[in-house]
Amino acid sequence: MQDLRLTWLPFLLAAGLAAQTAQTIRLPNATLPSGESAIPLASSPSRYQQWYSANDLRLAARVPMRIRSLAFLAGNVLQNGSTLDIEIRMAHVLPSQFPSTTFDNNLAIDNTLVIPRGVVTLAMRPAAGTRVFTFNFVREFAWNGSSGIVIDMKVFGNGNGNNSYLYPCQTTTFSPGQTVRLFASGPPTSLARATTVQDGIGLLTEFDYVEGVTVSFGTGCPGSGGLVPVASTSGGLPIPPNGAWTQTLSNVAPLASTVLVVGTSQTAFGSIFLPYDLGQLGFNGCWLRVEPVVFFPTTSSAGSFASVPMPVPGITLRRRSLFTQWFVLDTGAPNGVLAASQGLWHAFG
Repeated sequence: MQDLRLTWLPFLLAAGLAAQTAQTIRLPNATLPSGESAIPLASSPSRYQQWYSANDLRLAARVPMRIRSLAFLAGNVLQNGSTLDIEIRMAHVLPSQFPSTTFDNNLAIDNTLVIPRGVVTLAMRPAAGTRVFTFNFVREFAWNGSSGIVIDMKVFGNGNGNNSYLYPCQTTTFSPGQTVRLFASGPPTSLARATTVQDGIGLLTEFDYVEGVTVSFGTGCPGSGGLVPVASTSGGLPIPPNGAWTQTLSNVAPLASTVLVVGTSQTAFGSIFLPYDLGQLGFNGCWLRVEPVVFFPTTSSAGSFASVPMPVPGITLRRRSLFTQWFVLDTGAPNGVLAASQGLWHAFG
């Protein structure tokens, strides 16, 4: 059988190679520390959210990533650290969305519990600029490469009698459009709305991450029975070497002709901007979301499933990306011809 790597790999390698290393980004991006704040780590019980802009993330990371931990940096600490009873969640926010004063509204997209409630111990008199604690996630948060993010911190207690004390972390005090912080004091589970919203102010945050992730973008168009085909992968992550990596399709008509389209762009195909409305070609409701460079035709199974193996070779592909989308010939589709999946962005580790 033909090694499918020989089909898709050459045009990916044309962009060049880079060695893989552990990564840390600091947000807000390109901002010097200009203040410090004891909120929320050394304040009374509270709920705290901090928003980071999509532009800052794209400048810092450029491709989707799996965030594994976060940390804040010590200010000019005058007191020793204490314990902290805390829970942390993360979520995506739309690139154009400014945070809502209603906390839960900011957790509507990919809400992920990254730190279950528990007690941690902050560093004793840490040197300014060093980490006061690194919150290692129990579940990675996969940033989608295009949206902003928000962290949601519920502080149930601080080991100092729940009284505020002098244990500041470094902040930015003028980064409008880059970060926003929102908070309210009181038992965090009963706090629905922020009483304080400050644009351009927030804790300097270090996110530790690794690459090698697949994320969805856009939407598909329905086929028979109104079902929209769903693209996914199996066999692990796009990290070399991975001979089991496979593109998969579900929610597809049985025994239908399908094709997997592969490209290196989700924004342009020659002079054509993506996504491209295929309604102009008679396929109403469907959009081309990836650059069509390589095609893998196949047929769905009787169980309404299709797959194409794409083994990843054992060479460095860090910061290289592939974009894929499935199309299905389906006379039962609302347009009478075609159904399509959403797009997938594969960022190699």
